[in-house]
Order: sequence, then structure tokens, then C-alpha cells
Amino acid sequence: MLSGIDAKDATKVTVYLDGLDEVSDDKRREHIVALAKQSVERNSGIKVVVTSRTYVQGQWLRWLPRMSLSGFTRAQIEKLICEWFGGKEEEISRFKTQLTATPTLGDLMRVPLIATLVILVFRQTHRLPESRSRVYEVFIDLMCEGWNLAKGLLRVSRYGVRVKRAVLGQLAISAHRKKSRRFEEHDIEDAIKRSVAKSVCNNVTELVEELIHDGLISRSGQFCEFAHLSFQEFLAAKELLGEPTHSLLRRALREYLRGDDWWLEALRFYIGLSASPRETYSWIMTQADKVSSFEGDMLDEELAQERAEALAQSVREHFPEAPVEIWPI
Repeated sequence: MLSGIDAKDATKVTVYLDGLDEVSDDKRREHIVALAKQSVERNSGIKVVVTSRTYVQGQWLRWLPRMSLSGFTRAQIEKLICEWFGGKEEEISRFKTQLTATPTLGDLMRVPLIATLVILVFRQTHRLPESRSRVYEVFIDLMCEGWNLAKGLLRVSRYGVRVKRAVLGQLAISAHRKKSRRFEEHDIEDAIKRSVAKSVCNNVTELVEELIHDGLISRSGQFCEFAHLSFQEFLAAKELLGEPTHSLLRRALREYLRGDDWWLEALRFYIGLSASPRETYSWIMTQADKVSSFEGDMLDEELAQERAEALAQSVREHFPEAPVEIWPI
């Protein structure tokens, strides 16, 4: 991977390995990091920067100094708001008033991506969504309608939101089941054929191009991917919500309880989209109690219980208005 770098030219080379967590196979992750380590050991002029979500851990990473990005400070949030609204005091005041009245969004503003989405949605709709899940829902719908939220421009869109959401949902759940962020254009075409009638879309190529033009999907060489993994996770959660048998939902939770965090954010989105906090909370904790009965599974009951309690905390976070009495089972 780094063998093509000549030693004498490596004095100013920094190699960025972005998104290690998006490599779904643990052994492949370790192999990639081992190759990077070998290159650094062969030539001290090479620097390697690896980015990943925090759940990726292992002895094989200990040679790398580890740093965590903190969220925005209050001052940085203020600056972001001011910059996006161009210093217009009336709009800034209106935004802050609604933000204060929507406490569930307060902590989310510390996350750069979500803070930006919240501001863009407000600029378009003049009101704030009430939760993280709702932020993504409104943002994706607006993008599917053809809005360029940063510029406030509406592009003509031939296909409606329902059609695009159906395709994007199929694409997201298919990719997530494979534990992959990447897919190819033929995968988009397959998602269209599975979710849209020919009478609605008789030109698959045209719809593929419009989906990419909307900005939720981006091309990278022969591959495509969602503009941000969180869009895939949110759309996968929407599919889990509408799954009639709930078999994939149970499998996703089981994998999480076993220690695999690939489905964690999708499960958090699922919680935010659910209609009943009590039932959702009860279901999570009940599944943790049943770990020993999962056919063919060797699950650590203590680990499963600990992870279930951490996920159940998301129910409390998404439904702060729910009475305290509902949480004990």
C-alpha cells in the first residue's frame, strides 16, 4: 500500500488513512494498520494519520498516539451560527430562541455535522426539528426535493421524495447488511428495480443521475457511497422500522450485544424514530436477558447487559419528556 514511496522522497510525506471503522472486516483493519506501521518503521520521514470512530480498539493500534476530537465549545457554536446567518441579528436571535426551547438539540449542536444540518434545515423551514432523527429526516427530504440548502436554491426534480426515499432506503439497508459503505451504480439500479414500479420510472439511468445530483450519494471512481455514513445509518434505521418480521432488527441488536458496533448508530436512530419509548426500552432489556437462548450464539451475558443498558440510555435521551416511572421494567 505504501511500498511505492521512495525512501529519499519520503521526508515530507504524510499518509492519511481516513475512516478505518468503515472497513468492516477486523482482520483487514489490522492488516492495513500493520502495512502503515511497516512503512513508518522503514522510513522515519513517513507520517501516518488514521481516523476512526472510537469503538475501534486493539493491541495492534497501540503504536499510534491516540487523540479524540472534542465537540464544539459554546464559543465555537456561537461563531458557526453567526457565520451561517451572515451576522443577521434578527435571524440569529430567532434561531437561538427556538434552540433554547428545544433542549434535546442543545447537546447535538456540539457535533459539527449535526450543528450544520440543524442550521441548514432552520434556514429553509424557519423552525427547528425536535430531535436528531427528525433533523436527518427533514434534511434528507429537502435534499430529495432538489434543495441546495447551503445556497437556498431549488433545482427542478422529476422524481418525488417518496420515490427517492424508497430507493435510498433499499440501498442503505442493503449496504448496511453487508457492513459496507461502498456500492456500485448497478446496486443503485437494483434498488430502483426493487422499490419503484416501471410505470413510475422507466428510465433507471436518469433516476440514478438525479439521486447523485441531489448530493446524498457521491461517486468516487467506480464506487458510490452516501455523502456521510450517518445518512446510510439513518435510512437503514427507517427500513428497520418498517420491517414486517423484525428479523433483521433482532439480528442487528444481537450483533450489538455481542460487541459489534456496526449497527449501533442505526439502532440509535431506530430508537429516535420509534413511537413508544416504554416498549422500546423494555424490548432492549428483554433481549439482553435472552442472550443465552440465542441459537448458536456464545454471548457474554454481563457484556450484553452492560451494552443493553448503554443503548437503553438512548431511549431516555430521545424521550426526555417521558415520565421517570416508565424506565424500570
